[in-house]
Amino acid sequence: MRAVSARVGPRAAEAERVLGWIAVALSPLATACLVVAAAFSPQAIAAGEHLRRLGIVPTACPGCALCGLSRAFAWAVRGEAARAFDMNPLVLVCFPLALALAAAPIWLLSGRWRSP
Repeated sequence: MRAVSARVGPRAAEAERVLGWIAVALSPLATACLVVAAAFSPQAIAAGEHLRRLGIVPTACPGCALCGLSRAFAWAVRGEAARAFDMNPLVLVCFPLALALAAAPIWLLSGRWRSP
């Protein structure tokens, strides 16, 4: 276990450690979202193909703030930022967060989670 820096108190160090492990726990979900976005075209996602592969019968979406986010991820993975934003503006926050969460285990285990 690392010594607590003089700049960071024990409570802050503990909070940072807990947040790190929460990020590691969410990493598989974020990675799965990114893999689905890369594996399926936005059109296939709109048709529910990604759900059918899991045995889930897609139903009509009631609509919410997340509407279009799967397709936005698919466009973002392909480098189409404008199209991604058109699908759902939340992609500006969610996509970088998913990338960070997917990388969290590597970042945490490499010892770079904390600044020196």
